[in-house]
Amino acid sequence: MQNCNFGRIVDVMKATYFINMKQYIVFFVMIFGISACNSTKKLLSLDKSKATFSLEKGSCFGKCSVYNLYIYPNKQAIFEGIANTEIFGIYEKKITDEQYQTLQSAFEKADFYSFKDDYPSDIIDFPLIKLGFKKGNVKKEITGKNDRPQAIMDLQLLLENIVYSKDWNVLKPYENTVTSGDVIGEERKTPPMPVLDNQIIIEPNENMFLAKWIKKYEDFNVKLVKKIAPNLNLWVITFDKSKIDPKDFLETIQMDPDIKSAQFNAKISPREH
Repeated sequence: MQNCNFGRIVDVMKATYFINMKQYIVFFVMIFGISACNSTKKLLSLDKSKATFSLEKGSCFGKCSVYNLYIYPNKQAIFEGIANTEIFGIYEKKITDEQYQTLQSAFEKADFYSFKDDYPSDIIDFPLIKLGFKKGNVKKEITGKNDRPQAIMDLQLLLENIVYSKDWNVLKPYENTVTSGDVIGEERKTPPMPVLDNQIIIEPNENMFLAKWIKKYEDFNVKLVKKIAPNLNLWVITFDKSKIDPKDFLETIQMDPDIKSAQFNAKISPREH
């Protein structure tokens, strides 16, 4: 009789244990669901047009970091890592009042609104950078690559310091192979730029005399078109592709000991406003 009662007690304890375990599981599922719901609400509520500061960094032919940063008046910073970044996906953090005020003072001191909206560049291998600042109801964005004023480059560096800071909290992780999609608004897919296969961008070695070098390829009617930027040793040359296949000529130039690098130029389409 005592053994029978002991067995019933054990059965009751087992049943109680499984009931409690189910309750714990339901509890954790609810907590996870609430957390996921809150993250979703944060993502849905984001509007980059309301950000005080923004930095959008595009892709290049190499392994440039591709990401977006938005900082809002409530000191909330949102980072979207798209490619070649340490973290992929949507992350958030709160910056300090001091960090926010430092950024605001720097943008105002630089007179951000006095600069042009666009600084075009013929260099196709540099990433396109868009820097934004909103004061009151007025939002201004400056777009460009390497030829932007130094003051704008300095402001970009301040925002990059936020990008590479620690303690980001994940809202939505991406796979490493993710393509550029925008959870905050429009899609950022851009078609590939058409290559100008009769033009090559070359980077000559230092102290190389270009006029003498061009004569080496006079059979292909090589001509110097222009220097890309005053502070860069990059030049655009053209040639007669009826005399040589463009790919063969590019390979020839790339193997030339007088040339550090060479690549086809590309046609840049005007941006839509």
